[in-house]
Amino acid sequence: MRPSVPALCGCMLLIAVPSGLKASKAMTWNDCVLLAREGNAGLKSAREKMSAAIDGKWGAWSGFLPQISAGVGYSYDKYDTTPAGAKNSDATKNYTASVTASQNLFAGMADWAKVLEKRAEHEKAVAAFDAAKAKASYVLKAVFEGARYSQQLESLADTIVQRRESNLALVELRFESGRENKGALLLSKAYLGQARLEKLQARNAARIAKGQLAAAVGEGADEIEAVGRVPVIEPRTEDPDFAALAPLTPDHREAAAAEDAASALVSSARSGFLPVLGATAQKSRTGEDFFPQNGKWSAAVSLTFPLFGGGRDFFATRAAASTARSAAYLRADTDAELVPKLRQAWATYVEAVTRLEVDEKFLEAARTRAEIARQKYDNGLLSFEEWDRIESDLIRYEKNRLQSSRERVLAEAAWEQAQGRGVFE
Repeated sequence: MRPSVPALCGCMLLIAVPSGLKASKAMTWNDCVLLAREGNAGLKSAREKMSAAIDGKWGAWSGFLPQISAGVGYSYDKYDTTPAGAKNSDATKNYTASVTASQNLFAGMADWAKVLEKRAEHEKAVAAFDAAKAKASYVLKAVFEGARYSQQLESLADTIVQRRESNLALVELRFESGRENKGALLLSKAYLGQARLEKLQARNAARIAKGQLAAAVGEGADEIEAVGRVPVIEPRTEDPDFAALAPLTPDHREAAAAEDAASALVSSARSGFLPVLGATAQKSRTGEDFFPQNGKWSAAVSLTFPLFGGGRDFFATRAAASTARSAAYLRADTDAELVPKLRQAWATYVEAVTRLEVDEKFLEAARTRAEIARQKYDNGLLSFEEWDRIESDLIRYEKNRLQSSRERVLAEAAWEQAQGRGVFE
């Protein structure tokens, strides 16, 4: 079940509304998309995480490059040079300057494992960014369509009040002429009271929905009136290839990247059992004056074999292997759910489109029946009970059509989100 529009609005982390700019205004869908693209804090956060992952991926290659450092030093030594009891002492001072270069030749595959780990983390961050864009797109469509639906419902409620007032006037006229009973008159008055209550509820709901849209786009207005509608696309007649779509979704890509990162950690942990080979070269100068003049070159190659580390490498490898298996199981579980999830989203989308078409046909028929029934009732050719049923059907179908229109937009948005797509491409 998809979350409600108010709950979705709470998930939208967007730019704050500046003080002193409160106003009411009308905005189109494209206006809202442009503002949300720049102000969506969730998108900004995911984008920064992806940027950090890129830097981490390139930084991981530093293990294969030489490390160069330079340093200077000064020492002062004072020591006795005379027999015990004498007062004489001697002192020396020494300046040093050096440049050192070291090159890792083999680190037990730890450096390559770090590259693979950071590469997987970058892929995961990219998938997370795509998921954040798809979620933001769904939420924005939900709040925009929610505002549009509430505005239309408020307009419909006003029309229903006018229709109930007209119906009551007709029933009163027939009652005063003795052609209608008091029960029909009282019921017509009750219908009018109910219509006025629903108009009040619709007006309050519209104000809330407009406020939610204003908060979502961060325009700085108390309320935003939704102008136009969210663009929709008709679904194709044949079902998509769900098995081919599943590997392209952010859910699969995140799970697969997490599995790759866990596998890289296993290689990194195993490197503790392998020897380390490195080379170092240094150029240094020493002397009693600065800058020292006595130069010296040195070079060294070292090969270190780990013999026993207290069990640290053994248990670290076992823990990394368990983490890798867990990530593999999680990826398999995610993949198993993807095709049914996509199939369900697609079915809901297609059904919503068809339901809207059906409700539009019912509404057209109900309007025609209501016109005919009103004329018949006015001429005494139709009972109040039959006329009342036709009028109630018309109101019900008008409300159903509005709700189906909203559900059709939300179903398409949910189908896009399931694929990791949306307006923020």
